[in-house]
Amino acid sequence: MLLPAVFLLASTIFVFNCANNAKWPDEIHPNSADYNPNKLLAEFKKMTNSLLDAGGKAAEENVLAKGCQIIQKLHNHPKYKTVIEEHSEFAQLQQSVAKVCNNKWDDNSNSQLIETFANTGTPILAQLRLEEQQLFQNNASGQNVKKELLELGGLVAKLCLSVLPEGHPWKSGLKELLGDKVHLLPSELVQFLTSKTNSMTEQQQQQLGSPKAYHRRMRRADSGRT
Repeated sequence: MLLPAVFLLASTIFVFNCANNAKWPDEIHPNSADYNPNKLLAEFKKMTNSLLDAGGKAAEENVLAKGCQIIQKLHNHPKYKTVIEEHSEFAQLQQSVAKVCNNKWDDNSNSQLIETFANTGTPILAQLRLEEQQLFQNNASGQNVKKELLELGGLVAKLCLSVLPEGHPWKSGLKELLGDKVHLLPSELVQFLTSKTNSMTEQQQQQLGSPKAYHRRMRRADSGRT
């Protein structure tokens, strides 16, 4: 299933972004999360290149495994606890991500992850946009930070395109989102994911006759008017 792979990588970017552009060590030590921008970007590039020709379920499973490895390293990073404490919605998402990794991506964990992202995606998106703005404005090398984030977002989108089958509605949506762009900001990708997961959750709830779908539409309508 593609969705957990997308969430794992999107949440990885979010943790990375929320670390307030700290000065990370230059070297990655075994069993630690000492990622600096160049090394994290290099891992994404290597993973993207290795998956472009593979496609299908094998490629998806490789993305999931790699995403879980990166998430585990980030959990061990001293900055991680602070990030979680400052971003309660993201903490909920990360709990679901951890469950997907621990349960080998079974259907129940996947469904919970989709619903969690649908419920928390909007506040996470707002936080992510704020963090991006602060990084660009406050950092002396703001343009370099923006370039790194754009490249990360574009690589995640590229990974998604490589494992989505032809004809999948998300594939055409991602292609439209990318358009003539070479890269995407993480917030642009998260906005896309939030929209899609909300629609998926509503459809599932409508099929089950759940009143949650109605209340979800009402909340989205109210937020659109404010």
